[in-house]
Amino acid sequence: GGRPPRSDWICIACKGQNFARRTQCFKCGAEKTAECELVGPNGFLGGPGGGEEPASAVPSPILVAKHISPRSSDLSIADGCRAYAQVKEVRVMHSYALIEFYSVEYATHVLNTATALKIDGA
Repeated sequence: GGRPPRSDWICIACKGQNFARRTQCFKCGAEKTAECELVGPNGFLGGPGGGEEPASAVPSPILVAKHISPRSSDLSIADGCRAYAQVKEVRVMHSYALIEFYSVEYATHVLNTATALKIDGA
């Protein structure tokens, strides 16, 4: 019973994370649209209804970095990962980041070799 899980959303204009109740982005004022990514109750991105736990048997070019420093930026995370493989995009969300590489092979290489990678002290 109880309330249905909320689905916060990511603004497509500025990448700001918004509470589910908002119809406009709190950062830039852009309208919430069908193209906005939803953040599921477990905190992960996905389509309608929110994301699923990122641990998956299906290979992906995207890795999740958990427990990142509050000082970390998309640039500092990308710079740290570039020592291992080319980075396509980084999205920082509170205490985790989504790091997209140009291929599944690059992501797999980073996952297997960057076990002691520290970014901004975390």
